[in-house]
Amino acid sequence: MITETELIEKYAVAPEKLSEMIQKRKAEGLLSAFGYASNLDLLCSFQPEALSRFLTEELNGSDLSGLKPVVNITTRRELAQTILYYCINGLGGEADIENTEALSGIVQFQKAIGGTGVQAALALSAVGGECLAHLTDASEDVLKLLSSPLIHAVHENGVLCTADGLTARNEPEPHYIVQFRKGDRIRVGSREYEIPRSNRLILTQFRINGKLPLNPWTIRWIEENASRIPSLLISGFNCIPDLPVLLDRLQAVREHAGRFHQGRPGGIVYYENGDFHQEELFRAVLQNLLPVTDIVGMNEEELSDTMRLIGEDPDGSDPLTVVRSVLSLIERFGIKKGMVIHTKDFSMYAGKPLDADIESGLMFGNMMAASKAIHGSFGTPKEVRETLPLPLSETGFKFRRIISESEYGSQVVLVPSRYLDRPKYTIGLGDAFTAGVQLCF
Repeated sequence: MITETELIEKYAVAPEKLSEMIQKRKAEGLLSAFGYASNLDLLCSFQPEALSRFLTEELNGSDLSGLKPVVNITTRRELAQTILYYCINGLGGEADIENTEALSGIVQFQKAIGGTGVQAALALSAVGGECLAHLTDASEDVLKLLSSPLIHAVHENGVLCTADGLTARNEPEPHYIVQFRKGDRIRVGSREYEIPRSNRLILTQFRINGKLPLNPWTIRWIEENASRIPSLLISGFNCIPDLPVLLDRLQAVREHAGRFHQGRPGGIVYYENGDFHQEELFRAVLQNLLPVTDIVGMNEEELSDTMRLIGEDPDGSDPLTVVRSVLSLIERFGIKKGMVIHTKDFSMYAGKPLDADIESGLMFGNMMAASKAIHGSFGTPKEVRETLPLPLSETGFKFRRIISESEYGSQVVLVPSRYLDRPKYTIGLGDAFTAGVQLCF
């Protein structure tokens, strides 16, 4: 690893380097491809008092010592206990919800777009980058939100166009994003809880993405134009609730990844993980997708979930344990190159050396995520630059020092994050980060 002084100096010029990379990609006609799921997000904002009234109505007098979330929410009480669980533990996650009527009384909705690939597309376009987006929900709402001259799609006639050049083909699939902030206090009757960490709960209804329909003309365009695609971002498999459907989609993507690699041998297939409700489905993705994937991205919670799935529960506060966990997953599942882990304190690549400046990619991702956390919208070049005065995480520096002095130093690139103790927004931070990383390929 470079020295801390060199790292700080490299961070200082990262915004200029980001712009240079975007211009270079434009000159060469390169488009990262982002897939697969898209949907309409309804961002839910609530006042702690309104939430406290709802929680008190449903849970006052209940024994909350063994509080657990509900994966498939069907009642107001289940909604209350699930929101409370995630809030008081500062965790992020997903749950399916049958009826959203209870939400209308405690939150206000703001329309946005959901799905890792399309959010990454919006993040990249905000800094002037171009990409190709794969759409599943192609409703009028989604097409309008995705409309940008920098975000390309593939028309049924096989020609590139922008989202406003497509015809809406379905009603929207809404997902409800409940965000909560560190330090806010909520009550259940006389019991008061302080939220320990800013995070979000995603309440889903998978009418379209439960099947994750792969767009044949987009798949074909990528394979026929692979020389223009430096990286292929794939995600969204956690939307599928049925194992046979999931296995079918995984096989299709395995074959697609193989044809993409044939067309661009140095191209990167980048899988960004999601929150899975069923271990059987998560295991199927790990076993079937990771062996054809170059790089796998996860946050710290997803890394812990993956390790528990294989029967281990490592200490996430120990830097060397984190590295050993990542390296063991790379070997166990046959990941071609390595893994990227992104947290509030640092981002890290571990694995084989890359023909890319992954350190700069991690910096791009950190700054773009920090800008999203501050403003709520994906950052413009000016807003990304304005994250530079933010302090670098001391925890991130601690991890970096310990790893650099260990036997794993040559296998790891770690960059401390621009630290926000209380981000105003939490949704989309991982997607903004992932978009930034793609710029180094």
